[in-house]
Amino acid sequence: MMESAGAEKMNLAAPYISGVGLKIINADWLREHQVQGLFIASHNGPTHFTDESLFLNCALEAGVEYGVRISTTTSNVDPSTTVFYGRNHGGIEAMLSQPEFSAMNGTSLEPNVFSLMVTPIVQDGLEKYRETGQKDPFKLMIDGDNGFAIIDAHEVGVIAAHLLALEDTSPHNSKKYVLIRPSNASGMQIVKPLEKHAGTTVDKVVFRDVFLDRKYGIGWHPGEHTAFTRFGPAKRI
Repeated sequence: MMESAGAEKMNLAAPYISGVGLKIINADWLREHQVQGLFIASHNGPTHFTDESLFLNCALEAGVEYGVRISTTTSNVDPSTTVFYGRNHGGIEAMLSQPEFSAMNGTSLEPNVFSLMVTPIVQDGLEKYRETGQKDPFKLMIDGDNGFAIIDAHEVGVIAAHLLALEDTSPHNSKKYVLIRPSNASGMQIVKPLEKHAGTTVDKVVFRDVFLDRKYGIGWHPGEHTAFTRFGPAKRI
């Protein structure tokens, strides 16, 4: 629970949080629920830009004061990137910086590689070895030798929550924050401690693997966009 002067003014001990599917939200819904702030975590599917830009336009129309959105790795937020969702995120960030959106403050969080895309692959493989004795090659998206400041997705949510709890969000308007951990870790530095914990060795690791490209190639994409909303006066839905 977070308490703030703003919450006291609303006679509310803390803002209520709700996870709501995009398809049921429009400007009328946002006004009805007196939404003041948004935490937006979009999918990376082909309709990403269309979905999120429409949602943000609804938020602007409804008078939402502030939105915090998760972008993607900074190096991919570029109009010339071959990563299609990186171009989408760049387009959304450019849209929010336009004068037409001056009535709604917005911040983009650009996290580095998520730990959930790295460590569970090794952990699951070692668990399988314990159960079956079978060792499969581990495929990791990061490099084996060069370090990456991998970040936990939970930490990104904590930062977003702190931003949304601020009384004055104007210092963070149109800002892009790169989120990394204090230290780097290479692929081998991640594998070695897990080997020690499991009491065995990994026979083969494929670093810089592009398994996500293969999944997109067969039509896979994450579930629909979910927007997390912060309400004003006390209402729970």
